[in-house]
This record gives sequence, C-alpha cells and structure tokens, in this order.
Amino acid sequence: MTAGFSCNEASFDAYTRHLLAKTPGTSSGPVSENDGDADPRAYQLLVQQCTCNRRLLLTQNGYLGIGPKALQSDDQIWILFGARTPIAFRPNSDYYQVAGDCYVHGYMNGEGVQGLDAGKFVDEDVVLC
Repeated sequence: MTAGFSCNEASFDAYTRHLLAKTPGTSSGPVSENDGDADPRAYQLLVQQCTCNRRLLLTQNGYLGIGPKALQSDDQIWILFGARTPIAFRPNSDYYQVAGDCYVHGYMNGEGVQGLDAGKFVDEDVVLC
C-alpha cells in the first residue's frame, strides 16, 4: 500500500534514528553525513502519503492494520479472490457498503488463501453491485 512510492532501507533507518533522537529517554544517534543516499524526509513523506485519511485497526483475531478513516467497529474485513488488498465492508440491513481497502499485517501475501485451505475461513459467494 505504498501507492507507487518507494524509499530505500537507508531512508527508513535514517527516519527511525531521526525519530529516536527526538524521543526523550532513547539512545539513538542523529542522522549523520555518512548516511549517503538516506533521506529521512523522503520516508516521512511516504508515511504521510500512505496514512492520510487512514486509521489504525485491530481485528477481532488480533491482527494490526490500517484502514479507511471512516472505519467503524462493526465493519467486516474480507479477503476477495483477485483483490490486491483486503476490503472493509459495512453491513446494512439488506446489503454491504464498501468502506475501503485495508492493509492487514499477516494477510497481504496470500495468507488468507492459506487460512481458507486450513479451514480458518469460509469461502462465500457474494454479489457486488
């Protein structure tokens, strides 16, 4: 869910050191001249772009993720065959409304299909209109 943006690992490391340097009680050195291509601001921009209008979520099974800002506690997160990300649906009396796409850690690389094979999930046919 990086929306086409990317940063190198050095930028992530520099960003982490930058945050730790500003956090009281931590012991990490600031970004140094030796960091080469590392740019903590580039990583910070990436984080801001990927989390704008998003919120943290925690599933009933304890999985951490990021979903739409308007996500509600009774929304359901589904894994649709062929979809790139899990989708949050909001149940209404006769239908489901799409709340938006989600990142759910542990379910972004086919783990949902593995869970289906293991009997943790149920395969359902749904009609989307």
